[in-house]
Amino acid sequence: MKEPENQAAHFHYYKQGLSGGNGNITFAPPDNPDEGSFRTPENPKNSDALEFECVTLSKFCADQGFNRIDLLKIDIEGFEYQVLEEALDADLLIGQICVEYHNFLQGHSTWETLKSISLLYRKGFRLVNKRGSEYLFINVGYVKERCPDYFFVSK
Repeated sequence: MKEPENQAAHFHYYKQGLSGGNGNITFAPPDNPDEGSFRTPENPKNSDALEFECVTLSKFCADQGFNRIDLLKIDIEGFEYQVLEEALDADLLIGQICVEYHNFLQGHSTWETLKSISLLYRKGFRLVNKRGSEYLFINVGYVKERCPDYFFVSK
């Protein structure tokens, strides 16, 4: 984030990670240090595990004074399951969610992804696009309220 191309007046960077809880969370180092994606650890007691300060999405929104999220894009290497569960249980108002599910990482499963998708459906989201492990969901009620002309009923 220190690179010049990331320095823009309208771009705000917070040195916090997202997780299903608040506090220090253990991460495994990136498989590829040049790419830089920390991930859920296979063994949290591993000597190369690192801890970072994390917050829930609902706490982050409350701290920043956000009352809604129009578009949530997360690619967080296995932490998406707990972040989405916490946010949806907290009834955060979210219009669209773009998420990459990491059920291909050790410690995660297709079953975990299906449970997350089921929770999204129960909260009013519908899948509108899927490519590989990347999913796009819209909150139908959110879109209907803000874009009533988007939905039309044929007679």
